[in-house]
Formats: sequence, structure tokens, C-alpha cells
Amino acid sequence: SVHRFLALSLLIAYITLITENFEKIPRNFKMIFLPILALFFLKMYGGNFYNSWKGNLEARKKIMKIGDEELSFEKRDVVKYLLNPFQFNWQKAKKLFSDSLQINLQKNDYYKFMRKIAELDSLPVAEKKEALLYIPFHKVHFPQWETIYATQDGMFLASISGLALLSGLPHPKYQVGAYGYGYYDHSLREKTWLQGFSLDELKKLTLQRGFRNLYIYQPETQSFEKIICSEPAK
Repeated sequence: SVHRFLALSLLIAYITLITENFEKIPRNFKMIFLPILALFFLKMYGGNFYNSWKGNLEARKKIMKIGDEELSFEKRDVVKYLLNPFQFNWQKAKKLFSDSLQINLQKNDYYKFMRKIAELDSLPVAEKKEALLYIPFHKVHFPQWETIYATQDGMFLASISGLALLSGLPHPKYQVGAYGYGYYDHSLREKTWLQGFSLDELKKLTLQRGFRNLYIYQPETQSFEKIICSEPAK
């Protein structure tokens, strides 16, 4: 999406450059070029807008625990919104934009997990430079990790915690050719998600990567255990 909108901005900027000589452009060329450009924009960004719009509403439905049988949206709803936002049937979607959404979000297990991870960002920068974060994915389960979008969660966890992850690549069943994952060691993915590591193994892996400390998320207590990897395991 970022690349598409960047391309759009560059195209618009280019159009402003040719407007100075617009009158010199043959009329027949303009009659052909402008509709093609309009169709290009529609093709390139129409589906993107719909997917973003639909994804936002579907996320709200999941938070509110509303099924498709109770509330669903079609492409024609998006078209109605684009043509005239004031004519859109907001009564149909009213509950998705109420105060109940935030109340339900705060009860959501995945949201609470992410809020807990984000607490690590308050650590001093010097501490974060010497530490890694380990999530025992074989013990932690969320429905969000059963979709293709789970391939992005490793980066999201690192961004909100301010810590690099130890073996934070996605589940081995997902292809991860994008996002630069090809530069990382994939040999630990299967064990990370299906078995996990002993404390001694975690310490060894942390030291091998040039870090001294390790923050391990404990799902049973929803807290973190700080491990000083230069000390022997208890």
C-alpha cells in the first residue's frame, strides 16, 4: 500500500509538470490518455481502498463478537459510501463505532497481550541495547496467528517493545519471502513454534547473538522474567 500511494503521489506530481504544455498536447491524445489514467488509478487503488475499509470493519466486528449473519458488508456498501458518505447506512454499523468497542477491546486477550509487550518500551535505551525478547510461541496461542497476516507480527512485537526478538520469525507453515525475512536464520522456526527451548538453550542463543540479557514472556502470569545470560542456569 505504501508503494502504491507513493507511486500515486509521483504521478500526480508529474501531471502538474506537463500542465504547462497541456495545450500543446494533441486533443486526440488527451482523449485517450486521460481515461486510461483514470482507469489505472481505479484499478490500482480501488481494490486497495475496499480491502482497507473492509478489513477495518471486520476487525471491529471481531472485537464486538458480531458474526456475519448479524452484520456483513459488501462491495456495494463501499461504493455507496464513496458516492455519498451521508447516504451510507450508518445505522447498520452503529454498534461498531460506539463506546462499547473500546470497552470490548480492553477485554480482548490479544490486546492485553500487546499492551503487556509494549510495557518493555519503557526500559532504558542502554538496557534494551543489551537485551532480547523471547516469546514462547509454543505456549501462546491467538487466532490472529492462524492467518497469513501473522507473518507481520514479529516486526510488530519488536516495534512496540523496542527489543529485538530471539527467534521471532513466523510459524514455519507460512511463506516469508517478503519483509527481508530471507536474511535471517530460519533453522529455529520449527522448534520455536512447536517445542520451545530450555533455559540453557535460550541463554546460549542470546550470547551467540551478542546480547547479555533476555526477557522471557511468561504466559501463565502474563509477566516477564529477566534472565542474565552470563550467569549459570538455576
